Amino acid sequence: MPSDSFTPEDELFTAVARGDAAKIEELVAQGIDVDAHPNYDDTALCAAAGRGRLEIVKLLVEAGADVNKRGYREIPPLTRAALARENPLDVAAYLLERGADANARSHEMHATALMLAALEGRAQVMELLAARGADPSLTDRDGRTAQDYLRRREELSEERPGHVPNDKLRLEDVPPADADWTEHAAFAHGFFGYEEVPSLAAVANAASKRFRETGEVPAALTELRACLFFEHRRAVHFGAPTDAMRAYGRALLAAIRERVARGALE
Repeated sequence: MPSDSFTPEDELFTAVARGDAAKIEELVAQGIDVDAHPNYDDTALCAAAGRGRLEIVKLLVEAGADVNKRGYREIPPLTRAALARENPLDVAAYLLERGADANARSHEMHATALMLAALEGRAQVMELLAARGADPSLTDRDGRTAQDYLRRREELSEERPGHVPNDKLRLEDVPPADADWTEHAAFAHGFFGYEEVPSLAAVANAASKRFRETGEVPAALTELRACLFFEHRRAVHFGAPTDAMRAYGRALLAAIRERVARGALE
């Protein structure tokens, strides 16, 4: 991004990603709108909550950030915190203390934080949410409760294959790009993206954005598989895959097949 188009809001999101509290304090002192949606679909608070950055979350809330303002795919900060890989319990507890709605619904599936915490097997987060007013009888768009999400987690654990490293991958293991989403999912979950790629969410979101803008996919097999894994995890969380997600998944699979066929297994 050219320097002359790098706005204070862009600086805020960059500071959140880096965990740069001093920069955020500087921007707040300059009067920045901490709830702004600049050229992103997210809010700074949602981004911080999703990264489990408690210090940054506190700083933003104390600067006036709305604890119930939805960000990416209409997901509220509490749900982002409940699904964070780091500090989910502490961040969720703080947001609830500051007035976050324990029953706020997310995106088109109308899922609550309790439902999605159940899907991820976050028992302590579920206990916290229930203690702070999350209603286990609520249903999502398809009539499923948190208990149904918990059962779905158990089904996924049974269905999911073990990790298949790149050097063991054969072309016949990779489904064709035009196979259905379920077949794609079985292959995608044979790669443990979070363990293989540090900061997977940031890497995968950047790659997805690049594909939407240019049609390009990552060059390395590891990143391709990690991005495919992440897209399928995204679909599990956020409901049925969109046409755009399906197109991106097909492009990733085609690239994976091409690299496996020529032995480019890094």
